[in-house]
Amino acid sequence: MLCRDAEEMAQMADSWAPEHLHLQASDLGWWLSWLRFCAALFLVEGTNVAFGDKTSGPKQPRGFRDERG
Repeated sequence: MLCRDAEEMAQMADSWAPEHLHLQASDLGWWLSWLRFCAALFLVEGTNVAFGDKTSGPKQPRGFRDERG
């Protein structure tokens, strides 16, 4: 997704309303004041655990069956 500026990015993110939104930015307060529609918002200045967790692949191996019922 390409946008002209940060305001257009924020508007685009709100119109998309993702379940998980991860932003790596230096002005975290600005983003927090602009964004309204997402279930989980990860705001960081650098790479964090949430980023690695979301990009590393499935949490359970294929064929995993939950025996808890």
